[in-house]
Amino acid sequence: MLVDIVRSILVFLHLIFFASAFALVFWTDFSILYRGIKKTIFRKTAALIIFILSMLWLTGLGIIYLDTQFILGSFAQKPKLLMKLVCVTILSANGVFLHLVCFKVLMQIDYLCQTKAKIICIGGAISTSNWLLAAYIGSATMLNQLPMTMLLAIYFFVLLCSVLVGLLIAPLVQVRINVLRARGVIKELGIKPQLYNTHRTHW
Repeated sequence: MLVDIVRSILVFLHLIFFASAFALVFWTDFSILYRGIKKTIFRKTAALIIFILSMLWLTGLGIIYLDTQFILGSFAQKPKLLMKLVCVTILSANGVFLHLVCFKVLMQIDYLCQTKAKIICIGGAISTSNWLLAAYIGSATMLNQLPMTMLLAIYFFVLLCSVLVGLLIAPLVQVRINVLRARGVIKELGIKPQLYNTHRTHW
């Protein structure tokens, strides 16, 4: 009885943390591309995402312990659980890459070159696809009926597709970020853009 109560609390907390991280990640992506984001807010948001991801690992491992006691033989009978562990491990590793590489690129104010645009788009695509896949894996009970090899093949195929999409949208992201950076520099210089009528009527 006590184990069931503890497990239900852990599952509830896990869902709350996941929903918070999911919303925060997509809000950050939207803010970066739509209006830009200040360095201070960006750093606080990144730190909050790291904290929430840590809580997801903590609550997730707690649930796994209650279900399997970390007995390796139990994992072999739970392909869905193994698939989720693969997904969140890659998600966490990509999060380190985002924090150490992509965030530093985004915090710069100089011209964003094509190579850097591709790097942040690949990192962002892997992040987005893994958050969506983690949500799907967590809710799809029928995955336990599929072999692990098939699940891995589907997972890495989706991951490859997301990387290709990231590369395709990289030029658009590059232009958008450079426009936002140019606007920021103009605003800091105190320059107010003026519109001139180039089609004057000569009498």
